Amino acid sequence: MADAPYPRIHVVINPASGKDEPILNTLNDVFHEHGVEWEVSVTHKYGDAAAQARAAIADGVDLVAGYGGDGTQHEIANAVLRSAAASGKQTPMGILPGGTGNGFAREMGIPGKLRPAVEVLCTSTKTRSIDVGRLVSIAQPQAHDR
Repeated sequence: MADAPYPRIHVVINPASGKDEPILNTLNDVFHEHGVEWEVSVTHKYGDAAAQARAAIADGVDLVAGYGGDGTQHEIANAVLRSAAASGKQTPMGILPGGTGNGFAREMGIPGKLRPAVEVLCTSTKTRSIDVGRLVSIAQPQAHDR
């Protein structure tokens, strides 16, 4: 059992995403094999993934990952960016392909199957910076800032 680069991981799961697979069994198997302490939260509606990711980051996890499609990843990315802006501490984001298309995961070179993608979280120290933009609504700047 090698030392995992991220010993404490929180996974936000969107159960409405496009795949039907044994998520928790796979997470448990792979994380246990690598000695990773892990927790999950499950989304029920829009906004849950961002809130759950922010809470996990505030709790001090080493990495927050999303199992879901592009919408789930978008929410988590927003939470990671906002948390970093507020605290100055950068928490990496992991991507687990659970959506129908997984366009963002594909663009980032994430394996298309869950088990190999979880293995990446447990073994790789490689991170990738990406460009992001900020959109602000002129009518309601605070409510629609992304």
